Amino acid sequence: MHYPPGRPLDIAARTLAERVKESIGNVVVENRSGTGGNLGADLVAKSPLEGQTLLIGAVAT
Repeated sequence: MHYPPGRPLDIAARTLAERVKESIGNVVVENRSGTGGNLGADLVAKSPLEGQTLLIGAVAT
């Protein structure tokens, strides 16, 4: 599977980011496609535990 920018999952993430930005300030949406979303999930799993990283993925992820 591939989740490129501009597809439904990306649009949902960007819509959520706009709403969250109203509360907490700057939000970055970064697409990490590859291996069915596992590359992005691995990046989030290994990110610092500061409570500011969110993974939005499909059921397969």
